Amino acid sequence: MIIHDLADAALTVLYGALAWSVIAGAIITSAVIALAGAITGMWTRIGRHKRAPAEYKEAA
Repeated sequence: MIIHDLADAALTVLYGALAWSVIAGAIITSAVIALAGAITGMWTRIGRHKRAPAEYKEAA
């Protein structure tokens, strides 16, 4: 049953790699979404020419 053991080991490695790929994909996706949100927020703020409330206090 050496072939059966090798097949089990190969499937274990395959499923492990697949699991890590899913985890890495989720991390990368969340980072891209966070970056897009930050860029959109800055772009919106620049377009409105408004300051954050804390910046008004600093300028005073």
